[in-house]
Amino acid sequence: MTGVRLPPSIGALAALGYAILVGVPYLLVPDTRAGALATYYGFGPIDPPVLALFALVGAIAFVGGGAERTDPPTAAGAALVAGVAVLAFTLLWALAVDVSTLAVVPGDWIDWHRWAVLLLAAISAAAAAWYTRALGLF
Repeated sequence: MTGVRLPPSIGALAALGYAILVGVPYLLVPDTRAGALATYYGFGPIDPPVLALFALVGAIAFVGGGAERTDPPTAAGAALVAGVAVLAFTLLWALAVDVSTLAVVPGDWIDWHRWAVLLLAAISAAAAAWYTRALGLF
């Protein structure tokens, strides 16, 4: 089991990056436009700030399994469930965002932000699948 280090490392970094990237708009959008940010994150069944908590659970599972402080198959399964859930709900959110609401947010970064968040969710889910495969679970 010691040779399986790369998938949990990539997965943990992607999940942590997801949580950070979801939080960045709170630093970049002025308080006067906080309503626009709430609208932006309000599309979809579960908003990304809540999903960031699930991503952090996945990151903890990746780190615990990769360091063998947690049973690696259990950690890989937890990371897979968290990663797939975050990916599915992030995809629903990213596709549901109404681009007309993005015009009130200053800067061009908001145009690609949701796709970057989705990419990190996909990397985390893929790393979880890779991790479970490397452990011989499927």
